[in-house]
Amino acid sequence: MSAATTFSAHVFGQNSRFQSPVPYPLHTAVIANRAVAEVPVFPGDDTELVIDFGKEYSGYIEFEAEASEGTVIDFYGFEFMRNGWRQETFGLDNTMRYLCREGHQTYRSPVRRGFRYLMVVVRGARKPLKLHRIFVLQSNFAVADIGRFRCSDPPLNDIWEISKHTTRLCMEDTFVDCPAFEQVFWVGDARNEALVNYYVFGDETIVKRCLRLVPGSKFQSPLYADQVPSGWSSVIPNWTFFWAIACLELYRYSGDRSFAAQIWPHVRYTMDHYLDKLDADGLLSMNGWNFLDWAPIDQPRDGVVAHQNMFLVQALRSAAQIAGEIDAECAAHYISRAESLKAAINAFLWSEERQAYVDCIHSGGQISGVFSMQTQVVAYLCDIAEGDRLRRLETYIAAPPTDFVQIGSPFMSFFYYEALAKLGRFDLMLGDMRSNYGQMVDNDATTCWEMYPKPLEERVHLNLLTRSHCHAWSAGPGYFLGAFILGVRGLDPGWSKVAIEPQIADLSWAQGTVPLPGRGRIDVSWRIDRPGRKLHMRIEAPKEVELIVTPPAGYEAVVEQVWLG
Repeated sequence: MSAATTFSAHVFGQNSRFQSPVPYPLHTAVIANRAVAEVPVFPGDDTELVIDFGKEYSGYIEFEAEASEGTVIDFYGFEFMRNGWRQETFGLDNTMRYLCREGHQTYRSPVRRGFRYLMVVVRGARKPLKLHRIFVLQSNFAVADIGRFRCSDPPLNDIWEISKHTTRLCMEDTFVDCPAFEQVFWVGDARNEALVNYYVFGDETIVKRCLRLVPGSKFQSPLYADQVPSGWSSVIPNWTFFWAIACLELYRYSGDRSFAAQIWPHVRYTMDHYLDKLDADGLLSMNGWNFLDWAPIDQPRDGVVAHQNMFLVQALRSAAQIAGEIDAECAAHYISRAESLKAAINAFLWSEERQAYVDCIHSGGQISGVFSMQTQVVAYLCDIAEGDRLRRLETYIAAPPTDFVQIGSPFMSFFYYEALAKLGRFDLMLGDMRSNYGQMVDNDATTCWEMYPKPLEERVHLNLLTRSHCHAWSAGPGYFLGAFILGVRGLDPGWSKVAIEPQIADLSWAQGTVPLPGRGRIDVSWRIDRPGRKLHMRIEAPKEVELIVTPPAGYEAVVEQVWLG
């Protein structure tokens, strides 16, 4: 709780008349006891309290108070405050006004809000307001608190914790982008969020619900909308491609073949409509929101966008794998179309001069002069390059050229980390987490920010460090630390066979828990004996799960296995 403040400006004015220390009894408003907090009255002025709940939460404001009739209590939730400066929630109605009757009363707001700090302003009180309690009733999708991660590097532990907490706060009846701003199910965001969820909560039902909602938007477009359900008709092609990829990943996690059979006609429907949009060169060329990252990459609304074509290749491959035994002929057709599109990308979007893939071809036929890490990362992830081109991409992933557009958001970093994992450069992955997510932790973040903190000279809008301070598209470390540092990954649909392949990087030990789909959990702990070149491991798993344990290159595994059940 901050200092008590009075002011006479607008409802939530920042120019205070004076500040006074918080009397200790006021703290009882947020402490679970029977004492009452009295909010002092300053004749002719209002009294403001700022309550720090210690973490960001998403839920319902509730309070119990005794007041004189006509006392007004205003509430305003915001996400960030530091060194006397607070980041206002501009463009967002995150406020509430309560008009008191005489005596004792309780109230719970029916509106769900996301915030860490709650400003409480008492106006027009004839006598001190008595606050018995004030709290937030946290509300999110019901999930089991299964996932765990700890390691020898404390900053990584903090980063994993804020990733988990962010994911929880962004799970309502669907995944939502953030609890404070839109609170919208963005289809593309949810692909990455689903992977994090598998590793921290292990829930399938919310993922299935999200995936099943998407085809309902076909009345707006056969290409499917980028956020559903919504009256805003908008398509980001990559978001549809991520949806198709997520459908396959859900099947691989759950092993639910009936889901694959149900979702397959909808995947086929939109993939066929996208294939109809290929131009004479065999490339996807369309007018739309051709978006991937908030960075100065060349991704025009109209034309051939390289990263979009590359993700379409991956979506076609995913569609083919979903088809499997359901429609073998169509599966083969999609594999063929994916290979044709890959060939077109290599024929028209590779620059021999720069030895890299261009960002786009504009609608007038002009080839972009912009080269970005985003495009190279996606090309590498989607297996577009071969031979010398592939080796060139590998050098870019390990050492990004300074004249290329750099990764611009935690969302894009998810794909960059996938590329680093594929390359086996876990040292670079952890280094990037420490650098970029470490800035959030250094700024007292309890959730992952929508964007990395911007340097002061780049804060062009109201000096904001970031827009949303809780954004689930940024929670990627919750997935990568479990999947690769603990090394737990499913090898078949339903995870009856599981790989334990820890990547030690520069760590000396790690331990944690990964949920298993439908069958409990796996506990893994490991520590390195560097002089002896041994990896000491303890693994607890259900006895029906087959484990394939692989130590890092050059290390011998000493494994203690405990079978449960």
